[in-house]
Amino acid sequence: MSVITSLEAAFRILPKFDKQNSEDLHNFINSSEFAFSCISEDIKPKILGAIIANLTAKAAQVVRFKKIDTWEELKTT
Repeated sequence: MSVITSLEAAFRILPKFDKQNSEDLHNFINSSEFAFSCISEDIKPKILGAIIANLTAKAAQVVRFKKIDTWEELKTT
């Protein structure tokens, strides 16, 4: 498995997501899963923060007042 060594590189592969259509959801999940599979454990919380920051519109409203600590928690929200 290759490892993304910089936060900047990981951030670049994360798309925005607004919860409007299922094709965007599929791309968002795949890109996020890829980012998590290629980074070291110590930067996973920062990537999770970036993923949450990339949520817009309805998707951002869904998580607005929730405490989300893991990618798995976000996926099931």
